[in-house]
Amino acid sequence: MDVMQNVPSVQVEVDGKISIRGNSSVTILVDGRISGLTDSGSLLRTIPAGSIDKVEVITNPSSKYSAEGSGGIINIVLKKGKKERLSTSFEVFSGLRLNSGVNLNINNANENHSWYFNSGLGYSEPKATGSIELKNFSSFPSESYQTSEKILKQFYVTNNLGGEYKFNLKHSISTDVTYRFADLNTTNSITYEDYINNNLSTTSERLDSEEFQNNFLQVASEYKMKLNDNGSQLKLSALTQSSIEDGDSNIIDQTKFPQNSTIANDRIDNDIKDKRFTIALDYVYILNNKAQIELGGRSRFTTIDNNFQVKRLAENIVTIIPEFTDETNYKKNVTAFYGQYAKSYEKFKFQVGLRTETTSIDIGSNFNTKKVYRNYTDVFPSSFLSYQINEDDVLRFSISRRIQRPRRDALVPFSSFSDVRKIFVGNPEVNPAYAVLTELAYESKFNNSFSIAPTLFFRRTNQAMDYFIQKENITVNGSAEEVFVTRTVNIGTDKSYGLELGIVYKPLSWLGLYNEVTLNAYSQNGSYQNTNFDSEGVAFSGRLHLNFKVSNSFRFQFQNRFRGANNRGQLSRKALYRLDFGMSKSLFNNNASLSINFKDIFDSWEWNIRTKGEDFTQEINSQVRVPQINVSFTYRLNQKRYIGKKGQQYDRL
Repeated sequence: MDVMQNVPSVQVEVDGKISIRGNSSVTILVDGRISGLTDSGSLLRTIPAGSIDKVEVITNPSSKYSAEGSGGIINIVLKKGKKERLSTSFEVFSGLRLNSGVNLNINNANENHSWYFNSGLGYSEPKATGSIELKNFSSFPSESYQTSEKILKQFYVTNNLGGEYKFNLKHSISTDVTYRFADLNTTNSITYEDYINNNLSTTSERLDSEEFQNNFLQVASEYKMKLNDNGSQLKLSALTQSSIEDGDSNIIDQTKFPQNSTIANDRIDNDIKDKRFTIALDYVYILNNKAQIELGGRSRFTTIDNNFQVKRLAENIVTIIPEFTDETNYKKNVTAFYGQYAKSYEKFKFQVGLRTETTSIDIGSNFNTKKVYRNYTDVFPSSFLSYQINEDDVLRFSISRRIQRPRRDALVPFSSFSDVRKIFVGNPEVNPAYAVLTELAYESKFNNSFSIAPTLFFRRTNQAMDYFIQKENITVNGSAEEVFVTRTVNIGTDKSYGLELGIVYKPLSWLGLYNEVTLNAYSQNGSYQNTNFDSEGVAFSGRLHLNFKVSNSFRFQFQNRFRGANNRGQLSRKALYRLDFGMSKSLFNNNASLSINFKDIFDSWEWNIRTKGEDFTQEINSQVRVPQINVSFTYRLNQKRYIGKKGQQYDRL
């Protein structure tokens, strides 16, 4: 997660989500493969930073990549055996709030085979805080104030073992096995204060204690056959993933004022079995006239069984709350075929491609009689142009069509139960959003100390998805309760266009500067039910990294981040700012390093979001991780330090 915050074009949001230029519809790959973990946060928390070789960012992917993710693709490449020698690194780290662990990487290679092993073990206790101020214009209570504190105690183990064997100069096979185990214990306390006519009416508290375990296993194999000496090849790959998540929560709701009493004693059992299988065939043929043809196909099969049950204990009698209980079976199959042609001239290069994807989604439910079935086929063309002006200047243009499919929890029609006053409900009627991305990029290196990379981009999204929030009366065990319900809905069209400007400047031998600014104008038009989602404005974000080289072995850095205010649909968000500090000292002839970093020095990285409905307003403050100090020591043998770098935005032809 910390590595991601240093990658150009990538933002780590306050809630831990990853976005590219403010768009959170991002596909995250590990070694070019989609992970089976339920969300990107769970994935990134269990990958040791010391096992990462590089992070690639593709803001406008070509047809050979999955069309999923209107924001782009991030590919995390793990370290593997490359050189004909044994190399290793060992890291131990700790911090406040508590964040401790060890990472190990070993890899080796020779003429016929290579192998690698990445392992990480860690324990941390991050804390999140939040508050909500609610004004009800027509309901009881007229005002309500909610504060929360969440502490996540998490232990994880990650092991990644793989290698490649070359039968001869033409044939090779590689295998990669990854196992992750995570054990999480979460305590979440919410305090509610309700007011009538500015007088305190009641004070209540909700205490939630959750235990959660996840076992994740992935096995990937790849057979590669070289067809000639020009680089033509045939590649057959298969991937299987299995993830088992077992969680249970004990929740106690009680009043504190005007008198102490227990409102409810509930228990949640949440079991998820996630199985995925992917098979792919890729063919690359290199022509003699500096051209190449790529053809391929792949099928990805996903099956998720989710058993979610809420029980209530009252007077020694246990009853199931049917409104929050469901057992669902989610199946999604995506079959894709692609073809693309690339041609290079002396300074000019172009690539055109076409991809088709057939999506089948089937959701069955034992408690909810409404079934969900979707089947649709889409076409995704792409085109890329590149002109090398001179050795230091290049101009690129690209356009492609992408898709953003609804998440599983956005579709499955049953509710969350983490907060009795606000819940998230799946919407089976939500449809995928389709986006057309256009980019014009220029890269120029003026000299060894100054380079600039401006990019103009335009994104038009049809059937854009947004959150819709409204008050609803629901029945819980026969009692009517008023709650705020959030759903994902299609609201209309969204246009986004702007400029991303990256500058690298080294005015002095001991001072380096990286500045990135993104100006994003947007226009959103649409509605849902009687709510108007029309909005327009300019979103601004930026970062400034100052790198100081005190000596060849000692460096320190300041990282400044800023996100401007933003108004969209029912939501308006205030600006926020963050400052991080880090320093590093090389030891033992650069074979080791000691690093210290301080995250969010001014304790300022906090969402402030205002939601406005027909007869209510909500003001939400949320901080996913409080300030933190980390210290790490790394020792390396025949291995260089990790250097995060941006991957190619366009396929090199």
